[in-house]
Amino acid sequence: MAPRKVDFALAVRGTATKLAQVMDEIDSLAGIYVASGYNSGGSDPITDEDLTGHEIATAQLSQFASLAANLIKFMDNQTPVKADYRTPLNALRSV
Repeated sequence: MAPRKVDFALAVRGTATKLAQVMDEIDSLAGIYVASGYNSGGSDPITDEDLTGHEIATAQLSQFASLAANLIKFMDNQTPVKADYRTPLNALRSV
């Protein structure tokens, strides 16, 4: 196999590994979010006051939770809700 092909294949494998790690972390965070009652309507919801000084809004956490839930659905061969997830993701990651 040509070196560039090997490099490409290794890059694909590395990206697949990163994606699997991200999915594991999303599963973990989703479990904590609900089990701890941090979600809106939960027993101990995260409020904007909790996040004062960190430039993160509860709306952003909620949007990320929606992205995570639908990404899990997609990965589990279920039907995710079609939406613009990139815009809120970019807004959250750049704060």
